[in-house]
Amino acid sequence: MELHVIEREGRWTVVLLDNEMRIVRPVYDYLKFQRQKDKALNTLKASGSDLRTYWEFLNDNGYEYDKVTPKMIAEFIDYLRASDDDVIALNKESKRTNKTINRILSTIHMFYQFEADMQEIDNPILMHDVNRPFNAFKGILEHAKSDNKTKQSIFKVKESDYKINLVTDDEMELFLNRLDKRRDILLYKISSDELLEQICFPKELT
Repeated sequence: MELHVIEREGRWTVVLLDNEMRIVRPVYDYLKFQRQKDKALNTLKASGSDLRTYWEFLNDNGYEYDKVTPKMIAEFIDYLRASDDDVIALNKESKRTNKTINRILSTIHMFYQFEADMQEIDNPILMHDVNRPFNAFKGILEHAKSDNKTKQSIFKVKESDYKINLVTDDEMELFLNRLDKRRDILLYKISSDELLEQICFPKELT
């Protein structure tokens, strides 16, 4: 499947083509609707990319987009998380982050919301009521609401901003070679797990 950006009547349009180079009509109609709402081109391309991934999943499993169940959406999440471990590559693409998965699911939810409004197709992205976070944005009419609930997909996966930055052996060697003062070495040990390990798990005195 291929995603193309074409110019039509002086405006840019994002279209998804199937393996036989035919326009995927449901995706085309949805992206056209988004364009009519003056969505930015980058937003349309991002939505088109998410829907292409979803359509590839549907094709790989022989599913029809208008007969998808919540169980199939759960399979789709596994599909998004999977990587081809049988392929050996120098620059192997990493698995999608949970934040990316949630963004794709949000696109799929909005697509099916559009389909539900236009063709009365059930939305397989089920939602449930959850408590709003304490620091969530509150509108001027917040006080008029009878509860503190908001809608959230049951498929939403936990996101984390925690990242681990790794350095190469050459970078570490270069760094250590620059620690020419005792103070620098001490500061490095304090900021690393080495000193913590020595404190928590001291070696027996010989």
